[in-house]
Amino acid sequence: MTSPSDTDTSSMLALKRDPSAVCFRGQRLPEPLGATAHMLVQGQVQPLGLHLHLRNHSPTGFEWGYGGSGPAQLALAMCVELVDADTALKTYQEVKARLVATIPQAAEKWEISGTTVYAVIAAAQSR
Repeated sequence: MTSPSDTDTSSMLALKRDPSAVCFRGQRLPEPLGATAHMLVQGQVQPLGLHLHLRNHSPTGFEWGYGGSGPAQLALAMCVELVDADTALKTYQEVKARLVATIPQAAEKWEISGTTVYAVIAAAQSR
């Protein structure tokens, strides 16, 4: 007989930080600046790096609201802030599809909790 902890993949994920302490925010700025994103960690604003060294989908920056390269780069960046790089690389496309691509493309501002992102990572990892 197995216990829930024996089969619960989310408990096996290597967390970099507590997802409940993280909030991701995006904002569309006037051209030529375009879309930008950052994170709040325990209420402190921190930049959200592109992490191009892991996957170079969009060297020009983040986007949202569709399934392209800018949203992929944003999803990867969000994942890397919560879990190890290997897990992030395995799951960020699911985060893109289920979260980043669903943000209205015209949204001037948005916010997604770290807990929400982590739940998608955990679900994708358990497949």
